[in-house]
Amino acid sequence: MLRDARAREFSLLRVLVEIALGTTVFVAGSMWWQLRKRKALVKEIVTHEVRLAELIVRDALPAPPSNAPTNDSALYPIQLFEIELRTDLYSQRIPRILATIVLLSALVASYFVAAWCVWTNLGIVLLIGLVPVMDSAIKSANDHVLALAAILQRWRLENSAECDSFITPRASLHKLYDAVKRLEIV
Repeated sequence: MLRDARAREFSLLRVLVEIALGTTVFVAGSMWWQLRKRKALVKEIVTHEVRLAELIVRDALPAPPSNAPTNDSALYPIQLFEIELRTDLYSQRIPRILATIVLLSALVASYFVAAWCVWTNLGIVLLIGLVPVMDSAIKSANDHVLALAAILQRWRLENSAECDSFITPRASLHKLYDAVKRLEIV
């Protein structure tokens, strides 16, 4: 009788651990997939002319300062561009690393619970990959591209030759830059 009670407690504990691992895999996996999809979305937006034309409109970018006093201690546009790129990279890197560590830890822990638990959790991760990009990831990607466009627009107004020479060797930014230049024409 005591043995049956312990066996039931152990099986109940095992079920609770499996549920906790499945929940952990679901949360960490969805974060991991959304971060990957957001990164791909930024690349898609920057290289897709139609999406850039829809996103980068005169009202979306902040108005350039008129007759703003020059500040010698202000950052150069190239520094602002680099800061925006690095800030976005770091803001995505830490959650992605944490999600990966948690996901791998949960999968390893699943192995010690039961072999079928590992396969179930891998299935959960793969199924989560089918979920479309969330609105928050889309907004974050759009905001990042708009920030880059605003920096390029301001830089172009201040010193177009320097801005052109910065963009020319960077083929991945040509369509974004063309969208910024198109605002001057309109």
